[in-house]
Amino acid sequence: MGRVRPAQADVPVRLERHLEPQQAGVEVAGLGDPFGAEHRIETGQGHGVLQGGQRDIPSVCGANVGRIPSVCQGGRMDARAERRDRTRATLIAEARRLFAARGYGAVGLAEIVAAAGVTKGALYHHFANKTDLFRAVLDQVQHEVADRVAAAADARPDPWDRLVAGCRAFLEVATDPEAQQIMLIDGPAVLGWNEWRAMDEENSARHLADALRELTGAGVIPARPVEPLVHLLSGAMNEAVLWLARTDDPDALATTTEALTRLLDALRAP
Repeated sequence: MGRVRPAQADVPVRLERHLEPQQAGVEVAGLGDPFGAEHRIETGQGHGVLQGGQRDIPSVCGANVGRIPSVCQGGRMDARAERRDRTRATLIAEARRLFAARGYGAVGLAEIVAAAGVTKGALYHHFANKTDLFRAVLDQVQHEVADRVAAAADARPDPWDRLVAGCRAFLEVATDPEAQQIMLIDGPAVLGWNEWRAMDEENSARHLADALRELTGAGVIPARPVEPLVHLLSGAMNEAVLWLARTDDPDALATTTEALTRLLDALRAP
């Protein structure tokens, strides 16, 4: 429960419930911290200070103040939310850059916060630990890869062509060194196979499953359980991009794409 403590003069503070500060003739200052200890209300005659994190104040100096957020917060709260979002985005961006360049194990939290220009306290406000931060980075990378694959597939009107285009696009997108390091090398090592696989299924493998179900339902692929096909194709493509990362063969992507196309063609009904 908050209270009003006179700061310069013992002047009653009168607010009407749910009125904006301009309507109630009140200027609200010091709302930078919505959970802070002290907020000032100026009436033009004097001023008082609202104290405590609690904002539900039923009556002050005989006036019904009501819930302070409905009167006071508004744009300043929006500005705080924007700053929090910017800080989180900056932490993810800098962690992503460092993880991609050197790998998860070679990067410390001190380096990440220094690159982001924030304190460790700010990092811990958004993420429980380094692993939690990496999880957010991985989720972002997986979403971007899935979006690019989906865009390539959706550009084709025929369901079979969509499947082939999507699989080819995955080989191309996943050969990016950043995606390989974060998504395929560090991902399962940092989070463990089960969590990494669950995230992979949520962000990308389910799109492959949907495409295969559509083709099975249309009779393009003989009726058979889809899940084994999803895991076989997904595993083959993940392994292929890891191999592409290690080989010096300039024609490796082209030959791998050709081999993948033949593999997919073998699924079609005769």
